[in-house]
Amino acid sequence: LEIRSFEGPQYLRDGGNLRKIFLYQHSVPSGKREMWGLFMGPSKKAVVIVLDTVRTNQLPTLKNLFTSERLALLKGESENFTEDNLPPADMTFESFMEIDQKQVYQKLSRLLSAYKDEKRGPTILCVQTALGLQKLNQ
Repeated sequence: LEIRSFEGPQYLRDGGNLRKIFLYQHSVPSGKREMWGLFMGPSKKAVVIVLDTVRTNQLPTLKNLFTSERLALLKGESENFTEDNLPPADMTFESFMEIDQKQVYQKLSRLLSAYKDEKRGPTILCVQTALGLQKLNQ
């Protein structure tokens, strides 16, 4: 054992240069439908994937929905929401409909790999899902 000082590397100490991307998954209790969202603020890109038994797009225009919700938060009386802590106004949205869960996982894997290849610096992936980490790592 060696005694070392905590005065080591400073690159993540303040967290100011740490980028955040978010992966969200929601499933219907029947288990036949799921919705996945990957929100990459540093890339100004969001991808929504719907897993269903049929390939029909019933999503509203996501850009319009995002813009109206963002403006409502900014105009609200809460001081918690400012331009600094909300996603950028010029986010782009893509939506995909899939009928095979394997296709969903492959698409998410490709998107995360593409983000990694962009080399945007230290990034944390925040995950909110009903699935366990073991299932996600498969």
